[in-house]
Amino acid sequence: MISVILGIVMGGIIGFLAGYMVSCSGGTCVLTNSPMISTMIGAVFGLMFSMNFKDLRRSDGNKKRSIYYN
Repeated sequence: MISVILGIVMGGIIGFLAGYMVSCSGGTCVLTNSPMISTMIGAVFGLMFSMNFKDLRRSDGNKKRSIYYN
């Protein structure tokens, strides 16, 4: 749970910095048009990143069941 929250916060910070530091001259870039939008997009990416690596840190050694494992 803590790793998910940390992923959201870190993604939001990175998204905010990307939206604040990198600016689009015409205002057509969705990511850099507003720091608020880039913060939300960064938080979503941070959530996906932290949820993706949540299962890789298991210490019990159990692998997920898949059709590819025999």
